[in-house]
Amino acid sequence: MAVVEKPIENKIKLIATNEYQEYDPSKEVSCWVDIKLEAPIFEEEDNKRAAVDLVAVIDRSGSMGGGKLDLVKKTLHFVVSQLAASDRIALIVYDGNIDEIFPLTKITSTNKSQIENKIDSVQTGGSTNLCGGLLKGMQMVIERAGDKADVASVLLLTDGHANAGISSQEGILRAMKTPYDMGMMQQQMSPGLFSNTNIAMPLFPPQQPQMQQHMASPQQLQQAPPQQFQQAPPQQLQQAFPAPPPPAIIGGASPLEPADKKHPGDFEGTVYTFGFGNDHNASLLEEISNQGNGAYYYIDSQEKVPESFASCLGGLLSTVGQNITMTVEISNGCVVKEFTAKNKPKYNEGRTRAEVALGDLQSEETRDVLMELKLPVSPAGDVKYCSVALAYFNVITAVMETIKLDLTVARTNTGKPCVSNPTIDKERNRINITNAIKEARENASAGQFKKGRDILSACEKQVKSSATSEDPLCKAMLIDLADCLRGMEDEQSYAGYGGKRMANMAQNYCNQRANFVPDAMQSQNVMYQTKAKSAMMKKF
Repeated sequence: MAVVEKPIENKIKLIATNEYQEYDPSKEVSCWVDIKLEAPIFEEEDNKRAAVDLVAVIDRSGSMGGGKLDLVKKTLHFVVSQLAASDRIALIVYDGNIDEIFPLTKITSTNKSQIENKIDSVQTGGSTNLCGGLLKGMQMVIERAGDKADVASVLLLTDGHANAGISSQEGILRAMKTPYDMGMMQQQMSPGLFSNTNIAMPLFPPQQPQMQQHMASPQQLQQAPPQQFQQAPPQQLQQAFPAPPPPAIIGGASPLEPADKKHPGDFEGTVYTFGFGNDHNASLLEEISNQGNGAYYYIDSQEKVPESFASCLGGLLSTVGQNITMTVEISNGCVVKEFTAKNKPKYNEGRTRAEVALGDLQSEETRDVLMELKLPVSPAGDVKYCSVALAYFNVITAVMETIKLDLTVARTNTGKPCVSNPTIDKERNRINITNAIKEARENASAGQFKKGRDILSACEKQVKSSATSEDPLCKAMLIDLADCLRGMEDEQSYAGYGGKRMANMAQNYCNQRANFVPDAMQSQNVMYQTKAKSAMMKKF
């Protein structure tokens, strides 16, 4: 029998279940276990939600003309209208250059009109230095001063491909690992690319760059892709950032900061990406959001821009648990054969202990970690095979929480029919579909569309024949698999729609978080949609 932690209000509930009621003690057997996290339902009217810091990083390249940028501005006005007095918002825009329109700022009756005017003043420009804009947004989160919100996020929107600055996927993802150092290095190498257009009033003091303790190593600099910067026009050079700080003292602290000060390179936030239209790099935006513990939204029509931002905002405003870490300790000769989670687990040398980071949880959400255990021959009776501990920051109560439970398995052979646990079957279907979509995309990228369709068709057949084929989640996944097959008919369909929708869909099922806005005519439900997201989308 699985042991379930007693649910406590405003805390994450931890549940563990086996596949079968009992296992023969005279044999080595395989035992599947589902460890489920259930977030509490957090109602906005409780007026207890955590404050948020949002940094909007918006593509203003030439392709954003023709009404696209105007719709984004309208959406930003909506976001501003939904923030409380304790929240802050910032706006960064990028083309070939990076402009900070205004820093993280609380919206007050005094400055609201000026914020809205600054949003409306943004105009389209030239190329797309996506990495420069992203690093500037992450750097702004790192440099936060004053009352830091518990929830911080960078919202990155683009309609095209990165073609200025660091433009390769590998280079951008590498830069995200040390965003402060890389951002400062870009500013030092080409300060004319960056300008500060803050609202000129005391409520918007310019943010001074913090001193670094460590610069990138020579090896890192050699591995970084070549920088393809464009020179900013003279009028922007006049507004450039102040001269960069002097290099840090190697082997010790800077004379301007104490030796025990935390290195400013730690990014404590999330990154959400929004791909607009059919010309953006879906793979890049998906991986940026994965590395930033956020989500990728595929916006295939202009009408979905507001709803996509509203969905994201509704989730962020309902965050209940952050920096969740699960630790599993194995005992009594048990062996972990498979460990399926959002991120790869870290094992100790004997593989008797595994630790995995699970990101954050928003109101109503669930996370499932599926494990396959190999159980040894054992005396009859209930045997404890693993202990699970969950540690996280409770955003509602603003304290660190720890939850523990033990998993015991009945090692008996009563001869009664063993009925499979539907939760295990359903979660296996989810994982199989996620993996099938990933494998099909890899084949499609190599031009092997038929092979990709065969992979999806085989997965579709397996789900249809499973014990939980009529479960609402499995039925929705079958609809999505059919959509994937339509998007892989040929190179044209995959490049225009299929690849982006499949990236969006795979992340949806892997993270168990809604990141899709259906067309008005679509009747299908969006899986993992929460009340908080739906309510925010209805407000627009």
